Amino acid sequence: MYEEEYEYEERGFPIRDFLLKLIIIVILVFLLVWLLPKFITPTVKNSNCVNNKNCSIKLQKSNKEFDKNLNNIKDAAISYYNKNNLPKNNNESNTMTVETMIKKNLINKLPKEYNLKKSYVNIKKVDDKYILKTYLVSKNKKDYKIINLGVYNYCKTYICEKDSTKSNEEVVITPNKKTTNEEISNTASKSLDQKNNDNNQPDNKETINTPTTDNKNTINPNKVYKYEYKKEVNSKLSNWTAWSEWTKTSCDTKEINCSDQDSNCLKKLQRYNHKEQIGTYDKKYVVSRQEIRQVGTKTKEACSNYNYVIIKNKLYTVSKPYYSLDSWKLVESNKEFTTAPNDTETYHYKFVSGTYYNVYKYTGAIRGVVNTTSVTDVKSCGKISNQAVQVYDAITVSDTLTKKEPLYGTVCYESIKTRDVIYSGYTKTKWSKYNDLDLLNDNWHYTGKTKAVN
Repeated sequence: MYEEEYEYEERGFPIRDFLLKLIIIVILVFLLVWLLPKFITPTVKNSNCVNNKNCSIKLQKSNKEFDKNLNNIKDAAISYYNKNNLPKNNNESNTMTVETMIKKNLINKLPKEYNLKKSYVNIKKVDDKYILKTYLVSKNKKDYKIINLGVYNYCKTYICEKDSTKSNEEVVITPNKKTTNEEISNTASKSLDQKNNDNNQPDNKETINTPTTDNKNTINPNKVYKYEYKKEVNSKLSNWTAWSEWTKTSCDTKEINCSDQDSNCLKKLQRYNHKEQIGTYDKKYVVSRQEIRQVGTKTKEACSNYNYVIIKNKLYTVSKPYYSLDSWKLVESNKEFTTAPNDTETYHYKFVSGTYYNVYKYTGAIRGVVNTTSVTDVKSCGKISNQAVQVYDAITVSDTLTKKEPLYGTVCYESIKTRDVIYSGYTKTKWSKYNDLDLLNDNWHYTGKTKAVN
């Protein structure tokens, strides 16, 4: 019996043990799932775009737009630099920010995410070549390009990148001018054609300048000659700036309205006139006002302890002599009035100039009474006797005022816009074979000069 009890205690509760182990396993799995990604997830640039097709497309578009802007800045710089603004000395360089390029209208405005002050182009002279660095900075990207440039006869601008597939002849740059040479006849032209290649005869029948040879203007059929060509390169101008804000100008200023096709047209000016206030002037005019003055006296039986005055037909008692200057105090000097002020029983106005008056105030007590024997306070009437009562009345006086009035006139305004010369027109010359169709079709023309090459 005792052995069965022992076996029962030894077995315990198998379900409880199982549940406890299951709970521990679940907790461990949960911790692994939660912690493991924190240690093994790699850091990915532009993580916002991971597994996001739309974001990836936007990123590709942004990069494409960046590269396009970088190339546009580079091309604008190549077009801008010429013999007048290129570095002259070896290892000398010239830097221009993209912000400056926009102000010069070399390129269009860039979106706000671009840093215009940190972005730039830098050109450096190294021996007889130039190194151009184009650096562009945006909010999400920055990059640069470095290219080698030179002056070659196939350049469509003053300088360009070297093209290994094209041959390069010496380029001589001279200012634009018209040269006159003798003309050869069509017969001479045909004989020269036969000497070279009849199949390369150009279709045009323009008159060709006479080649001047090394041997007294004669062509030796036993020698091979080169012929000089020239090409006129027109001036290149920047885009027009926007019209400026309207500013005041002399009414003698003339409008400038020239043709956009004129290379000398670098400034345009438009004007308009407007009538407006240009200042003030002093206008004098006469005004009337009421001033209280003494007009006489009246003898009346009155209390001896009071002083009486009659002002504009009203009877008053006054504590100080009304006529005495000591009874009036200057309370305000040069006070401006829009209309002429009238005197009152207690205020007097004295004209100064313009529209300004000095203001005086009566400093005594003044009270209206019914008659000269009335008592106004505790003071007794005193002896009643005859008293000379001063009489004051409002008299019309005239003041000549000076008032500032607006002065109107015609005001002239101007607005201008400008453009710059990126490079001036010039003439390129080079030597080549006769009837070089590549040159003739590219607007090159004979100068009439030749030279023997053997």
